[in-house]
Amino acid sequence: MDIGVLLPTGTAQWGAADDPRELIAFGRYAECSGFSSLFANDSLISPRIEALTMLAALAPVTETVTLGTAALMPFLRRPIQAAQSLASIDLLSGDRLAVTVGAGFPGRFERPLCTLSELPWERRFARYRATAQTIHSIACTTTPPGARPTETPQATSAGPMTPTTAQPASTATNSPRIVMAHSLGSAVAYEALHAHPELRPELFLTLGSPLALPRAVFHRLCPTPRGVTAQLQGRRPPGVGRWVNIADPGDPVAVPPRSSGSFKGIALDHTTRIAPFDFHQAKNYLRFAATAATIGPYLDL
Repeated sequence: MDIGVLLPTGTAQWGAADDPRELIAFGRYAECSGFSSLFANDSLISPRIEALTMLAALAPVTETVTLGTAALMPFLRRPIQAAQSLASIDLLSGDRLAVTVGAGFPGRFERPLCTLSELPWERRFARYRATAQTIHSIACTTTPPGARPTETPQATSAGPMTPTTAQPASTATNSPRIVMAHSLGSAVAYEALHAHPELRPELFLTLGSPLALPRAVFHRLCPTPRGVTAQLQGRRPPGVGRWVNIADPGDPVAVPPRSSGSFKGIALDHTTRIAPFDFHQAKNYLRFAATAATIGPYLDL
């Protein structure tokens, strides 16, 4: 099992009186301690070291650890600006960048961020798609240090990516056995797995997923759900062996909690009370016995 670290980039985490340059030493220490990845959160609401700046600072001083965004908010940057910055970090790190992209969910943080960036809230999904497609386009045309000209860097940018004949050079050897996605991350994973059928995970596990949410998510998915208007259905990504969905019926994000009515190929649609409070928290889903029972057979422990 790989374990990563979410970097404490906010001043509330490392303290206004401390030297923020110690975050670089922190990242190096985490790598030496055996952690497999370092992720930086993306926000403008509270004082912090900007996510891509943090990853760029860590790229030349680390050697093997994966560097990632958690998650990149497209409405904070122009698509070409985000894509160019990410491609530069990927090159500086020697092809160690993993990119997750989120559209933003209604709440007390995301709407103010849209206001600050002068992007209408209703256009956030359009910016999300444009950013993901631009990231993917640049990733498939940028050659990392030491790669053969026919290879392309590890393109793990999330979102509706345009399928191309170019494939990540590391796909064949690093295809995940389990893909586990929570909340809107399930939409990111769903679209990424459809865009890259060469990825063949044995298990796709969605937790607290809004994939079946009409109009806001379901009708915006790529590929577009098929069928007559009243009976549109998505489908299991072609490379996925088994798809399991778990949702708490009280989860305000997992609407509707059962996804099997909207998607073909879900092997198990498990709906049960997971926690008395904070129904949507990832930690509660990860602690749930059904989650452990689902992923256990694939861990070879």
